[in-house]
Amino acid sequence: MTLDPTPIPVAVAIVRHGGRILVTQRPGGTHLEGTWEFPGGKMEVGEEPAQAAVRECKEECGLEVQVEEAPWRVVSHRYPEKLVQLHFLFATCADPTVTHLQVVDHRWLNLDELREEDFPPANRAIIQALRHSATP
Repeated sequence: MTLDPTPIPVAVAIVRHGGRILVTQRPGGTHLEGTWEFPGGKMEVGEEPAQAAVRECKEECGLEVQVEEAPWRVVSHRYPEKLVQLHFLFATCADPTVTHLQVVDHRWLNLDELREEDFPPANRAIIQALRHSATP
């Protein structure tokens, strides 16, 4: 199988509420099923990262978020079957009620509760960066 060299653009929301960060669990039958991640997904054609992050939070979790316009970090990661370019954006929400629309489970965690091994490889460096960031 030949890997497509074009990266898949993905918007990822680091949603903060009350000093905690939202993580969601990927459903069975999906790439990296069962792992925990920050909500997000593939950007549609012509969609900006902030727009995609807002849309994905609504579609996956029923969560209304306010997202910073510019990505905090952009990370490229090569999986055996695809190349992804992840645009990580900080977000907040007024109401932290999560509905499991396209996720199996969710947790609101403190920074020190985030365990790198529970996340997909492309997210692990972000957890380290969050711990060293001035704006968790």
